[in-house]
Amino acid sequence: MSSLPVPAFVLAALLVGSGRIAPAQVVVVDKGAFVITRDGTPAGREEFEIRRLPGIDGSTYEAKATVTLDGRTLHPVLSANAAGAPLAYRMEVRSGGEMVERATGQVSPGRIRVDAQSATSRSAREYGTGNGTLVLDDGVFHHYYFVARRAADAPTVPVLVPRRNVQLVLRASPSKERLAIGGRDVAATRLVLTEPGGAERIVWTDGDGRVLKVSLPSQKLTAVREELPR
Repeated sequence: MSSLPVPAFVLAALLVGSGRIAPAQVVVVDKGAFVITRDGTPAGREEFEIRRLPGIDGSTYEAKATVTLDGRTLHPVLSANAAGAPLAYRMEVRSGGEMVERATGQVSPGRIRVDAQSATSRSAREYGTGNGTLVLDDGVFHHYYFVARRAADAPTVPVLVPRRNVQLVLRASPSKERLAIGGRDVAATRLVLTEPGGAERIVWTDGDGRVLKVSLPSQKLTAVREELPR
C-alpha cells in the first residue's frame, strides 16, 4: 500500500459480468438538479441522473453528474451493484476548461486500488470494501441516494470519501418532516448522518428515496432540488 497522499480523484474499475442490455429495460430512478449554496450564497450547481440497468448478475446502477462548485467542474460517474456498493467509479476535475485531476482504479475482492494523477503528482492507494462500503465523494450530492437506501435497513453506513482520502462509518438517525421544494410543501424523511468525530450530514428524501436536500453544516454547504422529482 502506498503512503503517498491522494488528491481529488476518481475511482474507476472494470465492470464485472456485464450482460447485453436492452434499452427498454433501463429505468431512470432519479434525474434532476441541485442548487448549491455556501453560507447562503450561490456556490454551484449539480445536474445528475441515476439509472438502473439489468445484467446477467442482477441489476446494477449507473449514476453520473456534472457539478460546478468553487470554480471547478467535477464529472463523477459511479457504477454500483444492487446494494449501492461500487463496481466502478471515475471522476475528472477541470478548472478553467483544463483537466487538473484524474485517476483510475482496479477492483478486486474486498479492495479498490486507486491510481491518481494531477499536474504535479502521482499516487496509488488501496481501500477496503469488504463491509459493503459506499462511495460518498465530496462535492457530489446525488451519492446520498445510495447512502439513504442503505440507512433504511441499517443503523450505520460505511463510506469512502475519495476526495478527502478517508473512510468513515456514519451513524444514521431518521425522522419524518415537512419540506418545501420548488414552492411546494411535501412529506420527507430527514436522515441525520453523524461522523465518528461528531460532524453531521443531514439528508432529506421523498417516499421513493430520492434526495431532495442535503445540508453539510461543517462545510456551510447546502444543496436543494430545483424542483420535485417527477
